[in-house]
Amino acid sequence: MKLYICMPHYIITDHVAQLAKNAITSFKKTCDCTLISCDDCSPYKDVEFLKEMSDVYIRNEKNLGFAGNCNVGFNWVIENEKEDCYILCVNNDIEVYEGWFEELKRAMEMFQGSMVGGLGYKSKMVAGMPIEIYRLNPGSKFTARYVGIKGRLEDWMMPGGMWMSTKNILVDISEERNGVKEIFDTNFEHGGYEDVDLFLRFIRQGKRLIITPKVQYWHEEGATRFSEQEMGTQNIAEKHNLEYFLKKNNFNPHQNILDFLVDERINY
Repeated sequence: MKLYICMPHYIITDHVAQLAKNAITSFKKTCDCTLISCDDCSPYKDVEFLKEMSDVYIRNEKNLGFAGNCNVGFNWVIENEKEDCYILCVNNDIEVYEGWFEELKRAMEMFQGSMVGGLGYKSKMVAGMPIEIYRLNPGSKFTARYVGIKGRLEDWMMPGGMWMSTKNILVDISEERNGVKEIFDTNFEHGGYEDVDLFLRFIRQGKRLIITPKVQYWHEEGATRFSEQEMGTQNIAEKHNLEYFLKKNNFNPHQNILDFLVDERINY
């Protein structure tokens, strides 16, 4: 199956622009894909590089927030690809290493998963070694076996910065809202908790989430949302999103996922 990468952008500074360039280069260098850049009406002085570096470039007429912006990319794939395909949703402040796509596919197939992700690090050094060397070390505990077979790694539900599923599964998991099918719930403003909401829908519908530590990637995390320019808006959105999440799901997203499975009586 083909691979489509949906990468949302809201470019606000030179730093975020450089992160986006590095991210696109990283993915284009390590896999055969169609990379879709969704520009959420970035105020940055020059976003021409997004057009030049991406296979598909879409600029929203107004700011839709993270959930709405990702949905733009998902919808492009659904409308333009007739066959089932892999869809990777990834933030634009991430860098990957060779073999990540093959490993995600293998883990997803091996454990009959519906969604798969890897492990992100804020530092490009792990235990004194660059991540790309550490992950190839046969003696490393991270390369010894898969973990998170039942959709969790200790208290984790799923890493939200980079995950992969298929078009058919995402269509199946989507919710109808105001007459429109949505994958991410656009009632989540700006950014925050929309990914956990999606993961819960997967679990509640009996779908399996897989985490493989053989895929490791660098993630600066929050380069846009938690920047000086966006922090005020993000703080307001976080409060709203948490309240909405609790009302919708009757579950605290900061609670241990094991407690959720017990409360819901889900045999996962």
